[in-house]
Order: sequence, then structure tokens, then C-alpha cells
Amino acid sequence: MKIALICPSNLLFMPYVKNYRIILDENKIKYDVINWDRFQNEPLNTLTYRDHKLGHKRNIFDYYKYGQFIINKIVSNKYDKLIVFGIQIAFVLRSFLKKYKNKYIFDIRDYNRVNRFYNLNKIIHNSAFTVLSSPGFKSWLPESEKYIINHNTNLKEINKDRKSTRLNSSHTS
Repeated sequence: MKIALICPSNLLFMPYVKNYRIILDENKIKYDVINWDRFQNEPLNTLTYRDHKLGHKRNIFDYYKYGQFIINKIVSNKYDKLIVFGIQIAFVLRSFLKKYKNKYIFDIRDYNRVNRFYNLNKIIHNSAFTVLSSPGFKSWLPESEKYIINHNTNLKEINKDRKSTRLNSSHTS
């Protein structure tokens, strides 16, 4: 199995991607990161997209260009499953994602004005599951049983805290 993590920005600004990478590495699952190097400071490879702009701000046409880059990479590398980060990326890939029904994770980290023009119901419904960084997002998203809450938490820290809590509670009993 081979998975593509589709990132809308530099990995420096996406700390939560590390959680996915840890899980994939621990399970010895092959994956690639397709990312948009908006600051032109990451090593350039065949899965890194760069345009002529510098910084976070982009318009819908920039996203469509990146969407075409993503589709080309997915098709040429024959990924089995996808992890799609961000509403904007899911929006530009919405037609293509139909081919991956129940074979992608949709990860939502922020509200985006695309929501005013497009109902995310189909993208969420067709996902294997949808990760939200806050339970408060449910107030503006369609109702679904596919939501999982996961903030930018470091998995290693959680496991260390759990282990510490178990050790402390066993000493107090």
C-alpha cells in the first residue's frame, strides 16, 4: 500500500502532519508527501510544488494550478489512499476524490470562505473519516458520523503523559 499526504503549505506550518507520519512509519506503510512550498525554503523534489509567489496568500486560480499538480502526481505514482489536508485542497480535488471513495482521510484545520459557496457534505461522506482540529467545527460543518477530533497534539507527548499518569495512579492505590 502507498499513501499520499497532500499538504497545502510548507510542512513547517503543518505540525499535525508529523502525527500521521509517525503512525505510518510505525506501521511500515509507504507514503509520500506532496506539498506546496510557498516560501521556497524546502528541498525541491518531484513532489514539491512551487509557483512564482512567496508567502501564504493565494487565490483560487493558484489552488487550481496546485490541484492539477496534485492530480498528476497521484496518477503517475498510483497511490492507493490519500490524506487530504484542508478545505481548499479538498474543494479543488472534489471531482477527482470521487475515484477514492472511502480511501481518503479529510483533515480540516480551519474554516475557509469556500464553505459559503460549496457544501462539503459529499467530500465528508465519501471520506473514510474526517479529522477535525476542534469539536467547535461541527457547528458549521454538515452533520456526520465520520468526524474524529485531533488537535495539533504530539502523539509521543500523549503517550508519555498516559504512561506517567498510569505510573502515578498505581503508586497511589
